[in-house]
Amino acid sequence: MAVKLELYRIFRTVAEEESISAAAKTLFISQSAVSQSIHQLEEQLQVRLFSRQPRGVTLTGEGRVLYDYVRSAINLIETGEEKVQQTRELMMGELVIGASDTVTRSLLLPYLLRRKAAFRDFIGALPKSAPMQTEADFAAHRADYRAVVCGSDQIWNPGSLDFSTHFFAPDFAAQKISYAPSLRSATAAEFADIDLKGLLADFAALSVREQESVAVIEQLTGRTPKVVLDPTLLPAAQDFAPILGTAPQGDYLFFYSIDYPPEVCRTVQQTARRLHLPVYILFTGNKTYRALPYGFRLARHQTPGDFLALVKGAKLVLSTSFHGTVFALRFGTPFYALKAKRGAAYYTDPRIATLLQTAGVAERYLPCDRAGEIHTAPLHRDPALLDRAVAESRAFLQEGLTAR
Repeated sequence: MAVKLELYRIFRTVAEEESISAAAKTLFISQSAVSQSIHQLEEQLQVRLFSRQPRGVTLTGEGRVLYDYVRSAINLIETGEEKVQQTRELMMGELVIGASDTVTRSLLLPYLLRRKAAFRDFIGALPKSAPMQTEADFAAHRADYRAVVCGSDQIWNPGSLDFSTHFFAPDFAAQKISYAPSLRSATAAEFADIDLKGLLADFAALSVREQESVAVIEQLTGRTPKVVLDPTLLPAAQDFAPILGTAPQGDYLFFYSIDYPPEVCRTVQQTARRLHLPVYILFTGNKTYRALPYGFRLARHQTPGDFLALVKGAKLVLSTSFHGTVFALRFGTPFYALKAKRGAAYYTDPRIATLLQTAGVAERYLPCDRAGEIHTAPLHRDPALLDRAVAESRAFLQEGLTAR
């Protein structure tokens, strides 16, 4: 039965907001339009999707089943749209640069060589195993290790274009644990063709990075993973001192984003004008040029150490990025994580939401239309909350690797 995609988008928003009025506000449409859309969807599917409550709505059994699939489908569509857009805007694929001999020889080539050398030196200083990229590589090295850690980041997100069961280290005889892998927003339905229970059967200990991932793994495997911190939060702030680069002089606002959504750029610009701060950004891909018309300054950046210095030295950090938020929190820099729009609604990143809830600063995660609430006051948080989470995460890692 053909049903318009927009009806499903409205259905998903109502399910997540658990309120017709809240969904209407998020979608910027009237309550009657939301109600009519839900009624139309129920009529076409011939099922009741919501139970009306005095203070909102809740999904019926049929509604919960549909929600899992709708959420997965829309997430996949949005991911596909992003990848197509990235390809069109040269964030993916091969980039061929045309320039005069003078520009290439005097400016572009020296810069690219310096940046490449800086990254090579930075990466070269890190301890690493032998690279494993093919089945032959895995076969050659499976017996080399006493312990294997799978994680972190989105290695278990089936919606990722580079998802592979190799990220579960199959057929390794070593002690095997997971540390902070992310499913991002994946639902159980997205693992329909993946034997997740079998892939996780020989893991001595399981953990994930986001609270949302716990229910999915519980449903599919019967095991309850522990929620742990991203590994970048395990070192203390002073542990990063040896690799810190240089930051701009004076007070500044550091805005860190991967794709620089226009509505977020406007919020950052308004905030910077109100606080009388210059804005520095980093080149993170072709969409960086979206931000330049707003008067932002492109910071010198060659290594991860330069990025860390920008975060640490800022008067205020505004970010749509998980790791931009992570390092602002770790360095104690005043910050706000900003929600950008996906379609008509603001997207809540479960990685950021889980982290800030754990650290006791959930109020620092705002839709980008609430610029008036942003200020440079120091973080008011109980440091014991994050310290306790760090200690528990370290203990999980240590115990998982030594248990027999």
